Amino acid sequence: MKSWLEQAREESGLTVSQCAIAIRQPIEVYLQIERRPGTISLNELKALCDLFSEAAQTRVQQAIMDAIG
Repeated sequence: MKSWLEQAREESGLTVSQCAIAIRQPIEVYLQIERRPGTISLNELKALCDLFSEAAQTRVQQAIMDAIG
């Protein structure tokens, strides 16, 4: 099952490499974050949201709302 972060990346048409560069992390680190998006920092999330499509940003917002209850 894909994480909300992976879904948002794919929905935006971005590669893993593009996202890793955006958060200034190696690809391996980005993939770990994508598998466990609860570990993402706010700065990393902001950097990714700057790249994401509007629909993907909505997905991120919903994931945050679901997480905080």
